[in-house]
Amino acid sequence: MSLQNTLSNSASSVEFRAAFRGQQLAGVISKEITSALRSSSFLKRSFCLGPSALEVDLDLFGLDVPRLKSQQYAMKDGSLSSLDKLLGVCWDVLEMPDGMRYVTNMEVHIRKDFLLAGSVSVALCREPVPKENYRQFLAQHTVNSGVAHQSEEELSV
Repeated sequence: MSLQNTLSNSASSVEFRAAFRGQQLAGVISKEITSALRSSSFLKRSFCLGPSALEVDLDLFGLDVPRLKSQQYAMKDGSLSSLDKLLGVCWDVLEMPDGMRYVTNMEVHIRKDFLLAGSVSVALCREPVPKENYRQFLAQHTVNSGVAHQSEEELSV
């Protein structure tokens, strides 16, 4: 086997592992987010995603060990949209009988024991939410209702 074929196979192997890991994490994260959105009693849900695969997870979530072991995504600054490629369309909202439940914050971090973990904070909007530009509407709702301040306090506990 030539060096070029070896490098080509190695690159495709890395791409395959990254794609597989992304799909694996997307499934687990989506289930955790759906549980948080469906819950009427919890505003924040923490979860563990298992052992981290540093060669993939660092790039997938924009982490840089040891400098940046945690990445925050928030509705109010628009950074939740950076997870759309991984989690799909409208992953951060769920229509419920009492209104629209939505993700206000999400954090992904690598623990000291090298487990990948996360948390998600949710809120409820009782107003009608437009399907187009829903994030812009919910970001404004988050700021106006004081949900952003409440979620930041919860995250710092």
